Amino acid sequence: DDDYVTGNLTLRSLSGLAGIWLNPNRLSQYYPLTYTSFWLDYHLWGLNPVGYHLVNILLHILNALLVWRLLEDLKVKPAWFAALLFALHPVHSDSVAWIADRTDVLSTFFYFTSAVYFIFYRARARRLFLGVSVAAYALAIGTKENTVALPAILLAYDFLFTHHASRITHPARNAKSQDASRIFRALVPYALVLVAYVAARFALFGQFGRNTGGGFLSFGVDLYFQYYALALLQPFFSDMNPALLIAIFASFAFLFALYRD
Repeated sequence: DDDYVTGNLTLRSLSGLAGIWLNPNRLSQYYPLTYTSFWLDYHLWGLNPVGYHLVNILLHILNALLVWRLLEDLKVKPAWFAALLFALHPVHSDSVAWIADRTDVLSTFFYFTSAVYFIFYRARARRLFLGVSVAAYALAIGTKENTVALPAILLAYDFLFTHHASRITHPARNAKSQDASRIFRALVPYALVLVAYVAARFALFGQFGRNTGGGFLSFGVDLYFQYYALALLQPFFSDMNPALLIAIFASFAFLFALYRD
């Protein structure tokens, strides 16, 4: 919190707000939307921590509601119970209680919003929903860079749900190829946002990463997955158990095989 808020001079002025976006060397990490939210917090209630905590709690409540909406659209029952588990699960304690972890709750809000509106678009074919989803994706990666993978998740959703259903109801080869083409066309705006973001990172830093040795994979994707996958199942333990990780992979593979059958 000292680096992100109390000792962060960029929160004090309009020139500081411009620096958040255009001069990333002034900050330890390039999270422009997260720091912009802190800038707004500072100008609303100064350094009073109550306001900052209330924003984090509100974002977490909204995220739980988005989980409910997402699971309802995916026909997962009971969606309300899964959303309640998401809201109360101790793995979220740091992200909600720690002011500096606004990056997590805010990026999750934009991430889930993008996913929900993409599903709305698939169900109703309204371009407005696609536009909201793409905009939310852009805001998500401006909040925290590990949300860049969302298009891959949306692609998986399309092939596992909408494309799978289409193959059953319209088994003709032309229908399947047209459906696949429609899936990839819908993801073009997300790809353009991602290309623009990567270009901006290179323009600002001369590389994609920062303070990590550089390179697209320098964020330690494998460690991210291990930590969050294991924390979901054993939130009170910090050690990385390879056997449990293998079990997680095996479980997902088994469920996928059942779904395909």
